Amino acid sequence: DTLRGSVSSFERYFKCPYQYFLHTGIGLGSTESYGLSNREIGMMMHKILEDGINAHGKAYAQALQTHESTLIAPYIQALKELYPKDEAHIELLRERTRVLLQLSLRFLADREKNAVFAPTHLEQKFNEIIDLDRSIKLNLVGTIDRIDTMPGGFVVLDYKSSTKKMHEPSVMLGVQLQLVTYMWMGRRYLNLNSPYGVFYFSFGQGDVKILANAEKTPEEVWKESRRLHGWIMEDPQAIDREAKHIVSLKIRKSDGAYTYNGGEIDSEALEKQVKVLYGTLIDELHEGVLKKRNLAGSCTYCDYRFFCQHKQDPIKIPRIKRLDSVLRKSQ
Repeated sequence: DTLRGSVSSFERYFKCPYQYFLHTGIGLGSTESYGLSNREIGMMMHKILEDGINAHGKAYAQALQTHESTLIAPYIQALKELYPKDEAHIELLRERTRVLLQLSLRFLADREKNAVFAPTHLEQKFNEIIDLDRSIKLNLVGTIDRIDTMPGGFVVLDYKSSTKKMHEPSVMLGVQLQLVTYMWMGRRYLNLNSPYGVFYFSFGQGDVKILANAEKTPEEVWKESRRLHGWIMEDPQAIDREAKHIVSLKIRKSDGAYTYNGGEIDSEALEKQVKVLYGTLIDELHEGVLKKRNLAGSCTYCDYRFFCQHKQDPIKIPRIKRLDSVLRKSQ
């Protein structure tokens, strides 16, 4: 009488029900991968930030700066012991991680000075049985990387090894459930009051283009490339006083008002949509809906594509115009 799973497993269902059936339903799982990858960089930086916050609170980024090499050293040594033949590769990994950690700490130190919120919940686990007015209940499990709080509200931060953005159409279709589910958990089950925003923070560094005649300095261009991707739901000033650390957030020069491209998200409407999606998931699984679907590139990296042989072209996710949005607050 209970459907149990993680957010990522349920995202897989909305991308392709048949892939979900193979992976979770009958437990085929995924192909095991061995060797070094960007995953190791993400894991090291994730752990260093977690330990830094536990030791220094909101001042973690400032406290960790200039100590990047020392912080990384024990993990690099562990990798060398695990992969003794890959020492040259691991040394390259060391330098790349050092630089990315240095850049991340510089950005985060400046960002913390501009936010009222402080990090209080790290690796926050949840395991909730939720009644969605069905005969089958939803048992949702997962871990939230980081929650920043202040009296009356909270902000969710999810660390990523590569750049990731929020897209309203993807949320509406259920293929981007992670951050919106974390918002739901924080609001209704962790009792953290009002959600002010949900954001991705990327450890990676994408390409940065700097024009010779650009008005902004290279430092300003670089900082813009590190900004948080996500959604704002309440007072932007509490999240980013100078409006320099979140994509699409600006301060209007004429009157000093905060502007956010597309408008703020209505947390009530978002929670309603999340419930609809999980309700649909329960209904379809109860009815045995296990059709093949190539949504959001589900076929591209599928472990089962060779014997599934699904030939459908990728389904294009439709755009949602601002006036047609059901998630954004009216302006």
